[in-house]
Amino acid sequence: MPALAAIVGTGEVPTGKFPDRSAVEAALTAASEAIAQSGLKRSEIDVVMPTSALFSSEFSVSLSVSKMAEELGLLGTAHSNTQVFGGGSSATLQLQLAAGLIRAGLARSVLCMHSDKLGTGVDRMAGIDLFATVGMSPEWEIPLGINFS
Repeated sequence: MPALAAIVGTGEVPTGKFPDRSAVEAALTAASEAIAQSGLKRSEIDVVMPTSALFSSEFSVSLSVSKMAEELGLLGTAHSNTQVFGGGSSATLQLQLAAGLIRAGLARSVLCMHSDKLGTGVDRMAGIDLFATVGMSPEWEIPLGINFS
């Protein structure tokens, strides 16, 4: 019988405009809260699965090369790091992949993470350029601006 998957801990930081809070700080705070709530030891986390960050390709790369695992003290314990990007469905994809890894016996616990800084990390034109390069047509972004923050 395949293993069952369940969400055992969550963490979050307030959303909005926080120019003095870095995306790394937000990610580490939320991840640490989720780990504490789960009751898992850090050594029990097999996989760290972040989503891509839109506001900064540099931050997105640091997510994909295990910076978060290192910062969380998971070095040597997290034997996989898989970055997921599915636009607005990234969180759903993370949960599906995490559950699949657990059911297949490839992981016992997966830390899913997301951190972005769209409210204060990019100005209006940088936001328009950003969405134009990830598939959002400039004909929608330029006249209306970013329609979420």
